[in-house]
Amino acid sequence: MSLEGKEILPLKYRGYKEISLKYDATTDCIDKNIQNCISKAWLDGDIDALYGEFGNTIDTDKGKPTAKQFIMQIVEKISVKRM
Repeated sequence: MSLEGKEILPLKYRGYKEISLKYDATTDCIDKNIQNCISKAWLDGDIDALYGEFGNTIDTDKGKPTAKQFIMQIVEKISVKRM
């Protein structure tokens, strides 16, 4: 959505809301599922690769990026590759 020029921030009220309508789910469900995916990646993924991609976005208290940091970093990476 962001790559198409749509505003997705704040995620819970824009990005997650649009996704929840499309997939008939609640915004809380979308939020929790994204958080679970990030947590799973940090538990089972290649930590060196994750830190290489997301190192500057990692929340120092949690040891992983927030959903907003994660999503915005991915949007940025995809935008750069499209150029």
